[in-house]
Amino acid sequence: MNTKILMMSSSLALGLAGIFALFAPEVLLPSAAGATSVLVQLMGALYFSFALMNWTAKDSAIGGIYARPVSLANFSHFFSGVLLLLKYSYPTR
Repeated sequence: MNTKILMMSSSLALGLAGIFALFAPEVLLPSAAGATSVLVQLMGALYFSFALMNWTAKDSAIGGIYARPVSLANFSHFFSGVLLLLKYSYPTR
């Protein structure tokens, strides 16, 4: 797969989620009040930062030595997200 397309699509998805969480945390999480709203906005800032990182690294060779931190950060972010979603998608008895 072309890594430029993958990085651009990841950047756009994370950027939209980040902007939405930054500026509309009460729409994203209706019960967000006080500290929870701040945490949702902090998550939005994290997503927006990942989007900027992916957008600036879209032209570099992701398998190379200089883009190894970018690929490791993306892998750890998405892998931990998948594990968290799997944990809460299968309820325990």
